[in-house]
Amino acid sequence: MTCMSRICIGLLTSLLALGSGHADVFVIASSDAPLQMVDIKDVQSLYMGRRRALKVGGQVQATDLPRNHPLRELFYTQLTGMSVAQVNSYWARLLFSGQSTPPITMADESNMAAYLKRTPSALGYASGPPAPSSGLKVVMVLKSASDATQGNAP
Repeated sequence: MTCMSRICIGLLTSLLALGSGHADVFVIASSDAPLQMVDIKDVQSLYMGRRRALKVGGQVQATDLPRNHPLRELFYTQLTGMSVAQVNSYWARLLFSGQSTPPITMADESNMAAYLKRTPSALGYASGPPAPSSGLKVVMVLKSASDATQGNAP
């Protein structure tokens, strides 16, 4: 099997899993972060530029995936009920007015995980829970749209 075939199969598998809208999204942070769990309202405020700090944990740097990443679409839909296009439009208005700056964009989930591991003040998200030895922890789970409860702590 060629490298391109493997990439296509991996991408297709990810899209099928995420495209169904039935996947949980795990909000993650460094194991060294002072956060134990976060509230959905706090995460919404961080990712929508309304807040840069949490009551517990102080300043927090939100991280994001690229605009075309399927997990980003799922994350924002489950977090805010908005599509990525709506979120991008929202951020364009904030940037134009100089009111806030968007989360730092990482190339992919593995780069995000590496950044979070070495940056205890950062917050990100993943398609699955991190391995116990990864240096990361789950601070909130955004349940799939089919689940009645939303924003559960781990």
